[in-house]
Amino acid sequence: MASAVKLPFSLSVIRTSYIDKNGAAIRRRSEATRFVTVPAANSFTTTPTISVKENEGVAFLFRSEDTAAKLYLPCLDAALDQRFVESDAAGDYITPSDRPFQLCGGGQEGLLVERMLFFVEAAGQRYYGNFAVQPRQLESGEWQLMQQELEEEFEGLSRVWKKGTEGRGIGGEQALPLRAFRDLERLQAQESKVFAAIRDIIEQPRYAIKTSYEKDPVQAGGRVDAKSMRSNLSRGGISHVQLIPKKRLDYDIDENRMLRMMAERILARLAGFRQYTEDAQLSGGRMREFTETVRRYRHLLNALRNMPGIRRFRGGRSMRFRRPCWRTIATTYCTVCIYRSNGIISGSPCGRYTA
Repeated sequence: MASAVKLPFSLSVIRTSYIDKNGAAIRRRSEATRFVTVPAANSFTTTPTISVKENEGVAFLFRSEDTAAKLYLPCLDAALDQRFVESDAAGDYITPSDRPFQLCGGGQEGLLVERMLFFVEAAGQRYYGNFAVQPRQLESGEWQLMQQELEEEFEGLSRVWKKGTEGRGIGGEQALPLRAFRDLERLQAQESKVFAAIRDIIEQPRYAIKTSYEKDPVQAGGRVDAKSMRSNLSRGGISHVQLIPKKRLDYDIDENRMLRMMAERILARLAGFRQYTEDAQLSGGRMREFTETVRRYRHLLNALRNMPGIRRFRGGRSMRFRRPCWRTIATTYCTVCIYRSNGIISGSPCGRYTA
């Protein structure tokens, strides 16, 4: 029988689903027990041995009485705990330990949707399984957390709005519509925080690790995976080239596309202020300060919008920004680009939400 009944090891999968408002990680643990002993019985169409969601944090607790046991995974070259990754002719592997091995962190360099074959070598036997990264849907707890954050943001905007026109200043400021004045005032107050966030994103953009296949001469060597092995064998005969998997960094992901879209819409909003900030007759009060604020925002937002290799965001998918710098940009976007009309919040990057 191909299915393995008694395993000489245990493999626990610890998933970090999301981080709640208090910063606590919501984790789920499951045991991987569905292994086969015959390689031909292990395929992408069978029920996965390990199943996680994209962009989740993933850790493994690999234990075995056989101290020479090894867990071989094709994605270990991108693991966070690189110091525990070893290699041999069969590929990258980790050894048993009482300490969880962190493969990826939630919402950081998470895994993309794909299927991978892997195996465990223990007690002189190989046990084969497959690893599935499934598309992720937001859970009700995450929706509620997003709703709370939006409600708190709009409650703060409401309190500022109720202050009325008091303190609007003199001279050129009086020519500003109240909405424009409040937006410029808020942008000026958040300037240092927003600029630090933009620089952090530009210097350390989020990316996904993707595999592409290139033809290399056979004599050049190089590691092959299951896909390239099947392609090489299917040609038959003697070939002087073979498909070799190459890892590359891909910055064209939904989070970066949405950041670009928000930068473009904030820039469009700032362009609407130019009739006031660039009018020489409206230079009284704080208008000169506002003009410099708009100029600095435009400079950095243009750099964020023009990050190479990122296409336009097409919408149709909801997501949650986890890094503080992303939330800062999203908050600025909500401040100046989202409007409330008859109970409907419009201008959202993911469509329309009922308030």
